[in-house]
Amino acid sequence: LAAAPVFAQSPSPGLGGRVLDASGQPVAGAQVTILHAESNTSSTVTTDANGRFSARGLRVGGPYTITATSAAGTDIEQGIYLQLSAANNVNLELAAAAATAPATQLDAVTVTGTPTVFSPDKMGTGTSLTRAQIEAAPSINRNIQDSMRLDPRVVQTSKADGAISAGGQNSRYNAIRVDGVSVSDTFGLEANNMQTRRQPVSIDAIEAMTVDLANYDVTITGATGAVVDAVTKSGTNDFHGTVYGVYRNDSMVGDNPDGSDFTGFNDEKTYGATFGGPLMKDKLFFFFNYEKFEQGAPGPNLTAGPLGNGQITRDDVAEIQDIAQSVYGFDAGALGADSLETSVEEYALKLDWNITDTQRASFRYSTLDQNTARVQGFSGTTASLSSNWFNHLKTVDSYVGQLFSDWTDTLSTELKVSYREYAAVRDPLAKLPSIRIGFGDVTVDGLAGSPFLDFGTELNTHYNVLETETWDAFAAANWYLGDHTVKFGMDYESNEVYNLFGPQQW
Repeated sequence: LAAAPVFAQSPSPGLGGRVLDASGQPVAGAQVTILHAESNTSSTVTTDANGRFSARGLRVGGPYTITATSAAGTDIEQGIYLQLSAANNVNLELAAAAATAPATQLDAVTVTGTPTVFSPDKMGTGTSLTRAQIEAAPSINRNIQDSMRLDPRVVQTSKADGAISAGGQNSRYNAIRVDGVSVSDTFGLEANNMQTRRQPVSIDAIEAMTVDLANYDVTITGATGAVVDAVTKSGTNDFHGTVYGVYRNDSMVGDNPDGSDFTGFNDEKTYGATFGGPLMKDKLFFFFNYEKFEQGAPGPNLTAGPLGNGQITRDDVAEIQDIAQSVYGFDAGALGADSLETSVEEYALKLDWNITDTQRASFRYSTLDQNTARVQGFSGTTASLSSNWFNHLKTVDSYVGQLFSDWTDTLSTELKVSYREYAAVRDPLAKLPSIRIGFGDVTVDGLAGSPFLDFGTELNTHYNVLETETWDAFAAANWYLGDHTVKFGMDYESNEVYNLFGPQQW
């Protein structure tokens, strides 16, 4: 039991409040209409004996117009914006139509506000972010993790791999969801807490998000660090869209701490577009986004300088390449590369359907394809040819359907079903055995020691495939009983993992 109007974290916000008459007494049986202006989506509820009303399954943001009507009069509140996972409260005071009367002078005006950071309605620590806050926050990488860091308890612990720590926890202990679908790394290999370089939906398609730490709501689960929930944008009755692009190169980045030039990448470019609008006015809406990221990074340049502490010469490498081609009939690869390419392409489509005044449904499909060039076999005593490198291919496809229903003025439900497919496959540049040639002294086992030159398929890449299929189902009901809310439901997850790892097999 929780004191009303507390609401659980959900892909859709709620709204509650009280309707009072001019004397400050609760008004029972008042009709409250909640209208989302941009989509003309409305919900109507009736106040209980204590003048309270509650509504679920609403859109994030606004503006909303809240109208309360009864025999005691009418009150209209405009320009209301709803936050995700927040106690959105609007209290209304009814006033009968005023008769014509002489003007009177007002002696004093008292303005009161409702606390949002510290209040009885807070269910733990966390931060709610609106679309305006997300847009205003700088994000060079256009990653949801940059928005997460607006919460002071969240910090980046590694710029190299994007690891994020919440409350001092390892990044793998966070849970990140978009429209209720997990985008966290299910298998646990990625240090940045996500399956890919960035979330599978562009930050331009995110409407709002929350970062929860130590929240005691029973529906906020799956992490001992932060639980991050984001919801995507929806279409409205007006067609609207954006076109955007971001570019930077190595000259725009500061020098390394030792004063040397930055060489982390050559250039990066991101471009994309969003577009949304009505398919059927007031009834059916769509929202679409597309984004492409491309990065060129400098490859290993071994055309000058010693290899393997000077024990491997250019003539040795040329001889190995010649023997591989002329005797064994394969290309051992080059000694370096001008550029290594990484690309991430993603798009998503969301449909919103106002079925009736009491039921709303949504469906979203998103997909992401990532290709990252991986260079292996370089250390103080080891070098490799390009046949030892591979492309890391990752794909994420997700589907999510949601249904929000108001059965009575005191009972509302929400249902969500989602499915996600993830695959990470190593694609070697050459299908060969793993070959290592030592140029050092012969060891006790009769093999040549370091330094080494590696070529052929990298020894962990012959068979290296990871695939996961995840089903999620969530159902919840909110039953409003005067000063209390009873919440009940179920949460189900099924995760199937296929992990093929056959090192040194060919």
